Amino acid sequence: MATSRKRVAKKSTSSRTAQLEEKLEDLVTILRASQPSNGHLHSAGPGDSSPLMNSSNMGHLTSRLESLATAAASSSSSETYPRPYPVSHNYDSRSTANTNPNTSPSSIGEDASTSFDPTPEEAEMCLAKFQQWLKNFPCMILPQDITAATLRKEKPFLWLCIMNITSMCVEQQMKMKDQVRQEIATRIIINHERSMDCLQGLICYISWAATTSSPGRPFIITFCQMAVLLAYDLGLTKAPVEEQYFTICFKMWGGRPPPPRLRTQEERRAVVSLWFLTSVMSSFVGKMDPLQWTPHMSDCLEALERDKLWPSDELLATFVRYQLVADEAQKLLVRDVMGETSSAPTYVFRKSLLAKLQAVRDGLPANMPITPVLQAHSLATEIQINSVGLFMQNIPVNQRIESMYSCLQAIRSWYDVFFDVPPENIPGAPFAIYIQLSQVQIALYRLTTSEDPAWDKEFVRNTADLLVLLDQVVELFTRVDSVYKMKTSQGEETVFAMGAKIMNNIRVSWEPTLSRHLRNASSIQTNPGAGPPVPTPPPPSTAQATMDMANINMIDFGDTERSEPHLISGDDEKTGSRSDTPTLNEPTQDEKPKKSEDGDGELTTEEEETEWISGWKLASMMISLTLAAFLMLLDMSIISTAVPRITSDFHSLPDIGWYASAYNLASAALQPLTGKIYMYFNTRWTFLALFFVFEVGSLICGVAQSSTMLIIGRAVAGIGSSGIQNGALTMIAKAVPIHRRPSLVGIIMGFAQLGIISGPLVGGAFTEYSTWRWCFYINLPIGAICAVLILFVHMPDHRANRDESAMQILKTKLDFTGFVLFCPSIVMLLLALQWGGLEYPWDSATVIGLFCGGGVLFIIFVYWEHRVGSEAMIPLPIVRTREVWASCLSQSFLFSTVMVASYYFPVYFQSAKNASPFTSGVNLLPSILSVIFAAVASGALAQRVGYYLPFATASGVLSSIGFGLASSMGPYASTATWAGYQILLGLGRGLGLQMPIIAIQANTSADVTPIAMAILTFSQTFGSAIFITAANVIFTHELRNELVRRLPDINADMIIDAGAGAVSDVVSGADLPQVLWSYSRGVRATFLLAVGTSCAMVLSSFGMGWKDIRKKPAPSPVSDEA
Repeated sequence: MATSRKRVAKKSTSSRTAQLEEKLEDLVTILRASQPSNGHLHSAGPGDSSPLMNSSNMGHLTSRLESLATAAASSSSSETYPRPYPVSHNYDSRSTANTNPNTSPSSIGEDASTSFDPTPEEAEMCLAKFQQWLKNFPCMILPQDITAATLRKEKPFLWLCIMNITSMCVEQQMKMKDQVRQEIATRIIINHERSMDCLQGLICYISWAATTSSPGRPFIITFCQMAVLLAYDLGLTKAPVEEQYFTICFKMWGGRPPPPRLRTQEERRAVVSLWFLTSVMSSFVGKMDPLQWTPHMSDCLEALERDKLWPSDELLATFVRYQLVADEAQKLLVRDVMGETSSAPTYVFRKSLLAKLQAVRDGLPANMPITPVLQAHSLATEIQINSVGLFMQNIPVNQRIESMYSCLQAIRSWYDVFFDVPPENIPGAPFAIYIQLSQVQIALYRLTTSEDPAWDKEFVRNTADLLVLLDQVVELFTRVDSVYKMKTSQGEETVFAMGAKIMNNIRVSWEPTLSRHLRNASSIQTNPGAGPPVPTPPPPSTAQATMDMANINMIDFGDTERSEPHLISGDDEKTGSRSDTPTLNEPTQDEKPKKSEDGDGELTTEEEETEWISGWKLASMMISLTLAAFLMLLDMSIISTAVPRITSDFHSLPDIGWYASAYNLASAALQPLTGKIYMYFNTRWTFLALFFVFEVGSLICGVAQSSTMLIIGRAVAGIGSSGIQNGALTMIAKAVPIHRRPSLVGIIMGFAQLGIISGPLVGGAFTEYSTWRWCFYINLPIGAICAVLILFVHMPDHRANRDESAMQILKTKLDFTGFVLFCPSIVMLLLALQWGGLEYPWDSATVIGLFCGGGVLFIIFVYWEHRVGSEAMIPLPIVRTREVWASCLSQSFLFSTVMVASYYFPVYFQSAKNASPFTSGVNLLPSILSVIFAAVASGALAQRVGYYLPFATASGVLSSIGFGLASSMGPYASTATWAGYQILLGLGRGLGLQMPIIAIQANTSADVTPIAMAILTFSQTFGSAIFITAANVIFTHELRNELVRRLPDINADMIIDAGAGAVSDVVSGADLPQVLWSYSRGVRATFLLAVGTSCAMVLSSFGMGWKDIRKKPAPSPVSDEA
């Protein structure tokens, strides 16, 4: 039989050491308190008569006591800083600030008063107030008999933080807030102070962060990380014996290691409170992770519950127990948002989390008071649990509806608890309660706007009407502001006054969507044919539905700057973007607040019913936009036949390249910036302003008296044209719902193609029969018609409500630094493409320098845009969206085929068929008419079928086949042959003209559509420039090779310089057939390039997304089976 010897209880050596340490530090504290210094030991004044206070005796005694205290403490301290001066180890509850004599004294010592310090009476009132606040969240113990003066001596930084958050003067609060920042920098960073005073001060400040909220200079993340740093350096996250295992490696071996020091209850409270705060903040801010929970923290939590030195310890432990469950739910919500795959969906963990929550509730001590803040935290945890997977996954219908009802019941209970708190007690509520308010509002918004046919909206309205609840919150904050009287100066507002305004703004912006959903619910419930509502299952325990809170902010608590409500996409959960740029994954019109474009007020419920344009207004807008798009493309090509006459009038042959380049360069460089302008400013007036600039440029060109003046006019017209196509597409997006856009965009894009083809014909006619100036004058009357028609249209505006002035937006939102980098880079790249092989050889220093300079600047521009983030001129998150970049590639490839056909079919006709410019334009009619027909027909079919991807893919397939067939044409192809090939090409191009536009509009929100459209327009312009340059190089190279091969005795450069229309004038009749075949081969090479771009368009179209754009039917009434 095995026997065991019972160990005799032996008093721990470490406990005796701790007792000795306490006694010695008590003596040192008493002696320090008797000195008239800021916490530093020095000799008394010469006038002191007490022998004990004699300077020599005092210095000797305190030095001896400090040596003993340091020696005792060093056996238990985990810090071994190699310093040349004594360092106090501030681990005990009686620890003071760092007493290093070599550091500058604190600015908040007992004698270092400032003009904004509270008076002694005010300090006592602030301390008493804070002691009452601690009942809501007991993160530390401050005995009732402690005075403000004593606290300032023992823990000056904690005193400062308490005075700051409890101050009743806004100006004083702001000044003390600055002092808190300075103290943190001086103590923690510069002086390397590691004390419980600093840690408790930070915990206090973070816990009641709402009271010091103000715009600018965020502090939540910074202060949280500073507190975590202190916890690590003080060794609070690990057991002392565990920490000793690592630190002993740096000590001399020999003898027994010193016993580990004892953990105090003060330290235990601090570390579990800090974990609680970082966990709550991480669910709100989204840009930080909580302090990692360790086994030692579990020991600390159990010790607080077991020892019960203070009654409030049980309350603190309960807060932490609830948050441990909430933290697990938060991790599952992050998995939902980030789209992480796993063997099991997240919603299957709901029951186990609810069981853990119930276990915490069942284990509450019977004699522990249940405060409203604790009740609210319990309910918020329940809402969060029931939200797991609820809005992201396909949950079985019964389980989904049960979770939704449970979530709704818990939300109602949370609001009941919140509104039961007396207004005079609201200021003492910790910051966590305001985080819960934000999260609960978002959860209720999602439940109210759910399109689930089995979800009873009438029950939602009767249980928790969000509009009514928002009104009550506004009223509560207003009453708090009147009860909790704070002293304010001119222009200052209290945090609760700001909170009331922001809550009211949230209500106004959400009201249209919420009213529509609740109104629909009412009509369904009052419909006699509708089935009974789904029976409400008994609510489990509770349910907390937190959404993505990284970008939600009611008041500026430091780390977020928005004041508008904003539902963010999943990609932002951990990035916590602070941008005002809306997210992408919210394409439906219903999700956005609406306001009238002609005024500042929101649309009323009645106006919302007629928010889309129809009837004669839509017709007026379509005529105007189609004419504007036609003019823009006409202006690009009309000058081609007028250039010879212009150069003759101005004697400006060296400037011939600038007549086209000035327009294209200005347009391409400004196109991305116009997207930001359309995003922040009124769409219609922005469009008219840019169109006016275009008209002014046309007028300057028409009245030009010199070549320089003409070039300036072309540049001005290019600036105006930079936003015309983008603006037209943006106005279509705001005028009609997504399911009606394909046909309308098809009409605009189809008829606009007439501008490219008819430009040379119209320009030639004006030049020959009138004057070349009418090539520009024609824009003025047509432009006037466009402007008048647009002015008659009342257009809804789906931009988010903003309080910034126009100057503030220009300074902060338009990214002019990015524009300064982007503009010259694009100008240099386009100049290199236009001059290469024409003005300068491709291997010349000029062309190579332009490519290098433009490339380097573009790389810097991309880096800058990445650094700026979503406030950039071209926000990279938008560009990285698959549907956006795939649509831009498709548009670039598509317009390369448009430009190749528009440029090289006339070359074929004028060379191989010896047609005049006018006749070659007429020969393009099969292509033009088929493009218009296919564009309009594909828009109508896409509107009916509901999917744009098949048409985009078919466009690439038909275009590749058409160009492949066209490449087989010789100089003697019949009219039926080249007309048939053009029809096939026209059908291919027409099928895809508007599909990239529809794809972007269907996959982006209304707020970012202008930016996305600007990126698409730029890719169209820049891609066309690249491919037309490549086509020109290929054509010239192939033509020269064919001429040299077929006619080795003739000067090939002379034939090329003569041009396609003068071939028969420079070669003999015997050599003409070979020249015509050479031209046919050159055109064939460009058509083969177009075959490649058409195939690339097929591949890129697959990334545009498979999305149904048809109008969604209204939810059917809930049936008995549901």
